[in-house]
Amino acid sequence: MKYVYELRRNNTAVYVGESKNPTLRFEQHVKWKPTPGNGMFYGQSDLELVIVSGLLSIRDARDLEYSLKESYGMVVGEKIGRKTVPKKPKVKKYRKILTQDQINEVISKYIPVKYGLRKLSDEYGVSPKTIHRCITIYKG
Repeated sequence: MKYVYELRRNNTAVYVGESKNPTLRFEQHVKWKPTPGNGMFYGQSDLELVIVSGLLSIRDARDLEYSLKESYGMVVGEKIGRKTVPKKPKVKKYRKILTQDQINEVISKYIPVKYGLRKLSDEYGVSPKTIHRCITIYKG
Protein backbone atom coordinates (compact mmCIF):
# COMPACT_ATOMS: atom_id res chain seq x y z
CA MET A 1 0.00 0.00 0.00
CA LYS A 2 1.22 3.48 -0.83
CA TYR A 3 0.78 7.05 0.34
CA VAL A 4 0.53 10.14 -1.83
CA TYR A 5 2.28 13.15 -0.33
CA GLU A 6 3.14 16.75 -1.11
CA LEU A 7 6.15 18.78 -0.15
CA ARG A 8 4.93 22.30 0.54
CA ARG A 9 6.67 25.61 0.98
CA ASN A 10 4.49 28.45 2.34
CA ASN A 11 1.36 26.31 1.82
CA THR A 12 2.23 25.84 -1.87
CA ALA A 13 2.95 22.37 -3.24
CA VAL A 14 6.41 22.24 -4.78
CA TYR A 15 6.52 18.48 -5.22
CA VAL A 16 4.03 15.59 -5.34
CA GLY A 17 5.11 12.00 -4.86
CA GLU A 18 4.07 8.56 -3.73
CA SER A 19 5.83 6.22 -1.33
CA LYS A 20 5.33 3.32 1.05
CA ASN A 21 7.09 5.35 3.73
CA PRO A 22 6.55 9.10 3.15
CA THR A 23 8.44 10.12 6.31
CA LEU A 24 11.59 8.32 5.13
CA ARG A 25 11.06 9.67 1.61
CA PHE A 26 10.82 13.22 2.99
CA GLU A 27 14.11 12.68 4.78
CA GLN A 28 15.67 11.40 1.55
CA HIS A 29 14.51 14.56 -0.24
CA VAL A 30 15.84 17.07 2.30
CA LYS A 31 18.68 15.38 4.25
CA TRP A 32 20.43 13.12 1.77
CA LYS A 33 23.08 14.54 -0.52
CA PRO A 34 21.90 14.80 -4.13
CA THR A 35 21.99 11.58 -6.12
CA PRO A 36 19.55 10.36 -8.78
CA GLY A 37 16.17 10.15 -7.01
CA ASN A 38 17.33 11.60 -3.68
CA GLY A 39 18.43 14.91 -2.23
CA MET A 40 16.32 17.02 -4.56
CA PHE A 41 15.68 19.55 -1.79
CA TYR A 42 18.94 18.94 0.09
CA GLY A 43 19.45 21.36 2.96
CA GLN A 44 16.11 23.13 2.52
CA SER A 45 14.49 23.36 5.93
CA ASP A 46 11.42 25.36 4.90
CA LEU A 47 9.54 22.35 3.47
CA GLU A 48 6.56 20.65 5.05
CA LEU A 49 5.44 17.07 4.41
CA VAL A 50 1.67 16.75 3.87
CA ILE A 51 0.10 13.30 3.45
CA VAL A 52 -2.68 13.70 0.87
CA SER A 53 -3.96 10.13 0.95
CA GLY A 54 -2.83 6.81 2.31
CA LEU A 55 -3.19 3.06 2.00
CA LEU A 56 -3.77 3.15 -1.75
CA SER A 57 -2.93 0.51 -4.31
CA ILE A 58 0.09 1.25 -6.47
CA ARG A 59 -2.14 2.10 -9.45
CA ASP A 60 -4.45 4.36 -7.39
CA ALA A 61 -1.47 6.12 -5.80
CA ARG A 62 0.11 6.74 -9.21
CA ASP A 63 -3.19 8.01 -10.66
CA LEU A 64 -3.69 10.41 -7.75
CA GLU A 65 -0.07 11.59 -7.96
CA TYR A 66 -0.44 12.33 -11.69
CA SER A 67 -3.79 14.10 -11.30
CA LEU A 68 -2.42 16.29 -8.49
CA LYS A 69 0.64 17.16 -10.55
CA GLU A 70 -1.57 18.09 -13.49
CA SER A 71 -3.84 20.20 -11.27
CA TYR A 72 -0.78 22.11 -10.00
CA GLY A 73 0.54 22.60 -13.52
CA MET A 74 3.45 20.22 -13.01
CA VAL A 75 4.52 17.94 -15.81
CA VAL A 76 3.93 14.29 -14.95
CA GLY A 77 7.32 12.99 -13.90
CA GLU A 78 8.60 16.48 -13.19
CA LYS A 79 10.82 16.75 -10.17
CA ILE A 80 11.01 20.36 -9.19
CA GLY A 81 14.38 21.25 -7.83
CA ARG A 82 17.68 20.32 -9.36
CA LYS A 83 16.48 18.66 -12.57
CA THR A 84 13.48 17.32 -14.44
CA VAL A 85 13.29 13.59 -14.99
CA PRO A 86 10.33 12.45 -17.09
CA LYS A 87 8.75 9.12 -16.29
CA LYS A 88 9.95 6.29 -18.47
CA PRO A 89 7.54 5.48 -21.28
CA LYS A 90 5.64 2.24 -21.01
CA VAL A 91 7.32 -0.73 -22.60
CA LYS A 92 5.86 -1.62 -25.96
CA LYS A 93 3.74 -4.77 -25.77
CA TYR A 94 3.96 -7.11 -28.70
CA ARG A 95 1.65 -9.68 -30.14
CA LYS A 96 3.24 -13.06 -29.68
CA ILE A 97 2.06 -14.92 -32.79
CA LEU A 98 2.43 -14.25 -36.50
CA THR A 99 0.34 -16.03 -39.09
CA GLN A 100 2.13 -18.14 -41.67
CA ASP A 101 1.35 -15.48 -44.31
CA GLN A 102 2.94 -12.82 -42.11
CA ILE A 103 6.01 -15.01 -41.57
CA ASN A 104 6.36 -15.40 -45.35
CA GLU A 105 6.03 -11.60 -45.79
CA VAL A 106 8.70 -11.00 -43.15
CA ILE A 107 11.09 -13.41 -44.85
CA SER A 108 10.52 -11.83 -48.27
CA LYS A 109 10.95 -8.26 -46.95
CA TYR A 110 13.99 -8.84 -44.76
CA ILE A 111 17.13 -7.28 -46.14
CA PRO A 112 19.44 -6.38 -43.23
CA VAL A 113 20.60 -3.07 -44.68
CA LYS A 114 17.31 -1.72 -46.07
CA TYR A 115 14.54 -3.40 -44.10
CA GLY A 116 15.96 -4.47 -40.74
CA LEU A 117 14.63 -6.28 -37.71
CA ARG A 118 13.40 -3.16 -35.89
CA LYS A 119 11.44 -1.84 -38.86
CA LEU A 120 9.77 -5.22 -39.36
CA SER A 121 9.15 -5.47 -35.63
CA ASP A 122 7.32 -2.13 -35.62
CA GLU A 123 5.35 -2.98 -38.75
CA TYR A 124 4.09 -6.34 -37.48
CA GLY A 125 3.78 -5.46 -33.80
CA VAL A 126 6.11 -8.20 -32.59
CA SER A 127 9.49 -8.10 -30.89
CA PRO A 128 12.70 -7.96 -32.94
CA LYS A 129 13.54 -11.35 -31.41
CA THR A 130 10.38 -12.83 -32.97
CA ILE A 131 11.34 -11.40 -36.38
CA HIS A 132 14.83 -12.85 -36.01
CA ARG A 133 13.38 -16.27 -35.20
CA CYS A 134 11.10 -16.13 -38.25
CA ILE A 135 14.01 -15.32 -40.51
CA THR A 136 16.43 -17.90 -39.11
CA ILE A 137 13.97 -20.77 -38.59
CA TYR A 138 11.74 -20.45 -41.64
CA LYS A 139 14.18 -19.06 -44.19
CA GLY A 140 16.27 -22.20 -43.86
